[in-house]
Amino acid sequence: MNKRSEVWRILCREFFNPLIGAQKDVLDLACGYGEFINNVSARSKTAIDINPDAPKYLNSDVRFVMTPATDLAPIESNSLDIAFTSNFLEHLPNKECCDQVIGEILRVLRPGGRFVIMGPNIRYAYREYWDFYDHYLPLS
Repeated sequence: MNKRSEVWRILCREFFNPLIGAQKDVLDLACGYGEFINNVSARSKTAIDINPDAPKYLNSDVRFVMTPATDLAPIESNSLDIAFTSNFLEHLPNKECCDQVIGEILRVLRPGGRFVIMGPNIRYAYREYWDFYDHYLPLS
């Protein structure tokens, strides 16, 4: 197991699983290599990404949907308990696009659902934040 996968295994076991609870329906928004969704305990797991190669990295218990985060039409309204994203929103091209993504997440979450967001905070990493040429939105 590589170090990155091991870190996510520990993060999920020690932090995310207790926060989320095993009997929840979970979405990984912009799943990338699936480190979160592969390691979290959940009743059902859905991963979305625009990369057609993403399913190669996902465990067999993860449902993959290839769709942009701005259009979650393949996912039913009020069907999920948790939506999670890691280091994604800052890559969106503008605030309007971010609003669209958040609107879609609110649509698919059940009442009382949670949107868990991990990402760099420009307030604390204002120099390093722009080290990545594809960081467009300053978020804190």
